Amino acid sequence: MKKFRLVTKLILVGTVTMALPLIIIGSIAVHNSSKALQALEYEQLAGTTKALGDGIDNVLKGEIKLVKDLSVGNATIAAATAVAEKGAEGASEETDSLNQELARFKDTKGLGEDYQVIIAVGADGKIIAASSKNYIGVSIADRQYFKDALSGRAHIGQVGVNKVSGKPFVPVAAPIYSADSRIVGVISNTLDIGFLDDLIDKTKIGTTGYAFVTNKAGVVIAHPNKKHILSLDMTKLAGMEAISAKMTSGQAGVSGYRFDGIDKSSGYAPVPLTGWSVALTLPDEEFLASAHAVRNIVLIVGIIFFIAAFVLYLFFARSISVPVTKIVENLNGGSNQVAAAATQISASSQSLAEGAAEQASGIEETSSSL
Repeated sequence: MKKFRLVTKLILVGTVTMALPLIIIGSIAVHNSSKALQALEYEQLAGTTKALGDGIDNVLKGEIKLVKDLSVGNATIAAATAVAEKGAEGASEETDSLNQELARFKDTKGLGEDYQVIIAVGADGKIIAASSKNYIGVSIADRQYFKDALSGRAHIGQVGVNKVSGKPFVPVAAPIYSADSRIVGVISNTLDIGFLDDLIDKTKIGTTGYAFVTNKAGVVIAHPNKKHILSLDMTKLAGMEAISAKMTSGQAGVSGYRFDGIDKSSGYAPVPLTGWSVALTLPDEEFLASAHAVRNIVLIVGIIFFIAAFVLYLFFARSISVPVTKIVENLNGGSNQVAAAATQISASSQSLAEGAAEQASGIEETSSSL
């Protein structure tokens, strides 16, 4: 039993002495690698979303320049002015010419996939010419982008649904001025929302990370899942309240959040021209995979070293405990012999004492007789 206790103590002290520093160093390594990976990931998220936001902004600026160039074209001004002065029926020659011009422009620029249609609108809100004749006569007087352009401002409108095709689009509109500087109509390029999807689809991070775009109200206007477009409101999603508030207020940065039980991190940046926000999101589990790999390696190495230390200290403890146990056993044997001798001596002393007592009694009797 004493041998077992000594071996156990030696093994326990040895393995703890070896394992404790390994556990401390491993924990520090995992913690530091996790922090470094998180910092790197946040930097990547922030930089990528800013670049994506700036890229969309530059594309839209180019679209505004393009529509402005269309608004000052001779055919555009002639048709809009003729409609304003003679009505749509009286300006048929000018509008026919503009129809051909817009169709030719759309084809020569190779914009068939990016533009749903290019339209010229009279001051009353009715389309007077278009790259597709299906749109002629359709009224867009209720559209805010038309009203803003008619007030003299070239701009990007909010994402809406095309009245003819039923597809989501982004309007880019500019006023049409007559020769005497009167606003006689509006010209608009209706960008298919797919151009945003093309931009964000090219932006990948990790394996499952993805990008999406919201308008300034927080409604999704571009997303890998097309079902979410114009139907998903980020401000109403549980767990997304804080990040959606930052996005709708035009902030840029990186935030962590928990959605559907999954911890995620998202970078976000504004599109200054429109008030939209671009976001790039990634599960924390994915970008911390490297840190987890380090953790697993440390754990495996720790287990191996622990087993090795246990075996090593087991042999070491036995090599020490065996001679110590023999010494203890010899000492115990010697002490037993000493105890036996002491017992014998004690018995002899007792006998001597008894004999002395008897002699003293005899002497006392003799003395008494004398």
